Amino acid sequence: MGDLDGVRAGNVIAFGIDGYKGKETVIVVAEVKPTDTSGDLEAIRHRIHTRTLDVSGLPPRDVLLVRPGTLPKTSSGKLQRAKCRETYVAEGLELA
Repeated sequence: MGDLDGVRAGNVIAFGIDGYKGKETVIVVAEVKPTDTSGDLEAIRHRIHTRTLDVSGLPPRDVLLVRPGTLPKTSSGKLQRAKCRETYVAEGLELA
């Protein structure tokens, strides 16, 4: 998804959570570029939603945009999907 306007390459996390009637749904959390000129945040969210649906065949339940440098990473720089999921569930993400 990093090739989408307004999204920082390599800084997107997707994970599943239990949804209605126990069916897993997709959540996407993406860092926006610090100097974004691609339009408003809602337009970026829409592009991510469309791309997720095109690639996976599943519509994301949520698409959240966060400030650059706020996605959890390991000391070696790898994205921490489980920690991001925990933070999402606790409503602790710092939204852009």
